[in-house]
Parts: sequence; structure tokens; C-alpha cells
Amino acid sequence: MGYLTTITFRNDEYHEIAKDPKPTIEKIQAAMSGNRVNDNSMVSQVPVHSSETVIYACSGNTTVPVSDSLHMEEMSTNHPHFFAELAVAVAECGHRLTKLWAGVHKKKKRESF
Repeated sequence: MGYLTTITFRNDEYHEIAKDPKPTIEKIQAAMSGNRVNDNSMVSQVPVHSSETVIYACSGNTTVPVSDSLHMEEMSTNHPHFFAELAVAVAECGHRLTKLWAGVHKKKKRESF
């Protein structure tokens, strides 16, 4: 197993990437090497081992690792309104996943009889 690097591209800069893709390739390589990239064209996350589970939320022209409690604690202090919006969205998603899981589990239980 290797490492995974999550990168969010900002589509507003597509025309610049299309004109000259070399700087973008260099930024991708930097991100894959463990460097954080956050500019007009992209935002990268820290590479994680493929055995880890990380949950990201895309909002507000950025991508946030919501499963990183230190990052989220910092965000709750420095950007409380954005943190609140993310918290509501993640909670709603979790609720939908829980309902879906319960339905799948219930269906499997019925099929086993």
C-alpha cells in the first residue's frame, strides 16, 4: 500500500492550466511530495497512507479534512461561521449514511432467513 494525495482543482483557473500545464504538474508533484499547495488553481491535502480513512468536505472554495480534529478545532476558533456550516453539512451527511446503513443492514438480515 502506498500514499494518497487529495487535490481539489479550482475551475476558475482552468484557462491558465490549459495555456501552460507545466506549473500545474510541478504543483501536483510538490503536493505528492508532502508540500501543501494552496493557490488560485488548487488546494492540496497532506498525503495519507492508503490504510487511513480521511473524510474531506469541499465548500467555500476550499477542501477541509473534517476527520482531522486539530484542523477542525483551529477552524472553529479562526472561522466559526464556516466551521458551523461544515458541521451542519457533515452531520446531515452522517445522518443520511446512518439511515442508509440501517436499511442495508436490515435488508441483509431479512435475506439471511
